[in-house]
Amino acid sequence: RNYLNRYRGDNKLGHESYFGILSTPALNIGIKKAAAKAALQNPRDFSAHSLRKTLETWLMALGVDGLALTAHFGHDMKTAAQHYVSPDVFSWDEKKRMRLIIGDLYEK
Repeated sequence: RNYLNRYRGDNKLGHESYFGILSTPALNIGIKKAAAKAALQNPRDFSAHSLRKTLETWLMALGVDGLALTAHFGHDMKTAAQHYVSPDVFSWDEKKRMRLIIGDLYEK
């Protein structure tokens, strides 16, 4: 929100100004290009869905309430159990890195 307000001010835009929203395919193209530019392995494997799935898996591994997560991500517990929730296979160091990457997002 602060970013948008700053952007509006920097560009002399009003509250009624239009902000285009990317389609999912356009977002995926941007994600793949950014992954390639960052020299990440297999940039074609990155997508909005894979980022969303990774975030949900990490949040579960960090102990965020599963019911709250499934409600937020818009699916039921059965779907979460089948596709998003994996056994706790992360080491302490991996969880530490997750916390650094996502910051305090999981505490909110």
